[in-house]
Amino acid sequence: DLLWGKPDYEGALLGYRIAACMADRNEHYARAYSDALARLGREEDGFAWLKQRVSRFGSALEGVQTWVSLIAALEDAGYPERALAVAGEALSAQGGSAELLVFLAPFQARMGNWPEAEDLLQRLEQTGNSALFHRASSRFHAMRGELDQALFELFGFQRRSRTRYVDFGI
Repeated sequence: DLLWGKPDYEGALLGYRIAACMADRNEHYARAYSDALARLGREEDGFAWLKQRVSRFGSALEGVQTWVSLIAALEDAGYPERALAVAGEALSAQGGSAELLVFLAPFQARMGNWPEAEDLLQRLEQTGNSALFHRASSRFHAMRGELDQALFELFGFQRRSRTRYVDFGI
């Protein structure tokens, strides 16, 4: 970051690449390198870098975040169709992962694919990870403008506990 501010862009790019290679399981460094490439007009190189990480780590249980980084980078750069295609690949490779589903359910909602988002939420709930389910569900309902339900999910209450929700005065 210091080199980027000088500006020594090539030096900064090298630093980002070294950091990403030394901590090859760190998505922050991988994404920082990809984003720096994009800022220098080499966006496709950044996507290729993230795709290479998916090829290398994406099938491993802990490789879910490589998929998330690639999908998020494509979405952030304004390529929703490409992001959706990669999301489909990720779902085929890691469809049982709660960590992937917690990202994909709100992502599909942002893309306007409400039935797909609802299906992913149901799949996430079936994983048994209630914390991730409530997080994704609260985002989903907030995007739909269902703010009462979003708050309900955010606090992790179950439907039968609705009276306690009202008692809190929220």
